Amino acid sequence: MRRAQAETERLLTENRFLIHRFIEAQEQERNYLARELHDQFGQSITAIQAEAETILELVRSQQLSGQIDAKKLLMQINIGMQAILPLSDQMYNVMHNLMQYLRPSGLEELGLETVLREVIRHWQNRHSQVNCEFNVFGRLSGFSEQVNITVYRIIQECLKNIARHAQATSVKIELAFDIEKSLLTLRIADNGKGIKTEKKWGIGLIGIRERVQALGGELVVQSQPMQGVNIFLSIPIISPLLQ
Repeated sequence: MRRAQAETERLLTENRFLIHRFIEAQEQERNYLARELHDQFGQSITAIQAEAETILELVRSQQLSGQIDAKKLLMQINIGMQAILPLSDQMYNVMHNLMQYLRPSGLEELGLETVLREVIRHWQNRHSQVNCEFNVFGRLSGFSEQVNITVYRIIQECLKNIARHAQATSVKIELAFDIEKSLLTLRIADNGKGIKTEKKWGIGLIGIRERVQALGGELVVQSQPMQGVNIFLSIPIISPLLQ
């Protein structure tokens, strides 16, 4: 009786913690999107507007003077366009990154492995001080959308945590599908500062555990202080549509 009561209290405490962290994470996501839109889009739009106003002001001044200097006008338009084009490219890249952050694209068209390699390549470019090795074993095709998105989000979350907290110099990611066992496995290991116990898990690791369990899988996290983190998970694949 006491054991059941203690377990119930533990679950209630964990649920309250999860709700609190979920709300906190939701606010962090909103703040992140607001900052990106303000800092990136806001600055780019302001710069484009300034270039357009410069061209318009030149046109107005020449119209008022009654003398249209076509050569000078074309030169100013050319300068403005050269300034606007890289800004538009930057805005597109920001929008693309935000869309990828909100919902991964290309999983159906390009496949899980190709999309993951692109994600890891972008992450590696931003964190050149960390060597990230990615290996795939088996054919990663025919999985459900839920499985693909789950694997994508888990790798995305782990890389984010490594960049923010691990102080690692090396990351190894291994994704494998055993067709005989119909089992998909993922291992992510870093050589960073590690975490102490499950009680220290943040919302990220708890979210990973929930995603894996929702697919009937298992998650094992091994870590010691200053010895990195080793995350291993397995997900059973029910009737994969292998091509």
